[in-house]
Amino acid sequence: METVRAPAWLEAGLFFFAVFCFYLAGPRVDSRDPHFVIPAAVSMVRHGDANIDEYRDQFPQAYWAVETARGHFWNVYPPGVPMLVVPMVWAADKAYAVFGRDLEAMTLQWPPLVLELVCSSLITALAAGLLFVYLRTRLPLAGLFAVGTAACSSASRGGISTGRRCCFWLARSCCMRGFRGEG
Repeated sequence: METVRAPAWLEAGLFFFAVFCFYLAGPRVDSRDPHFVIPAAVSMVRHGDANIDEYRDQFPQAYWAVETARGHFWNVYPPGVPMLVVPMVWAADKAYAVFGRDLEAMTLQWPPLVLELVCSSLITALAAGLLFVYLRTRLPLAGLFAVGTAACSSASRGGISTGRRCCFWLARSCCMRGFRGEG
């Protein structure tokens, strides 16, 4: 008797969703390295620049993550990570506005840990989903990556740049070798 499998996109989507929910249920957010990633992205969405001048009150909390250049304050980390989360921050900004909330004003008051958690979890779950597609017949390996490596303990907890590296590495590998999603 022949077994019927769900389409690859459905399996990958369900795996991605399960991993994303697992990451969201995690107990903590670690906002050390990416402390000004979301604020820089909010600045890009609202003001069209990546400086973090507006967040001076938060500089003592993350003094290592700020540098001064050309008369402005900047996140010391490259702008690629904030640029990666700009679409998510833009969507969150619009969603907050629908409910009469101001994302920028909230971000100025305290670090946006929930938004950071959602962005980190989304990017890292996407990396796990790509690995699942790449290793479709090896669910335990994709599951091990999702919950048994630093992807779970640090990348999904606020390591937006770590999740981005995982995601891009896996995407490159999938493109170089071809997806094995058929079947």
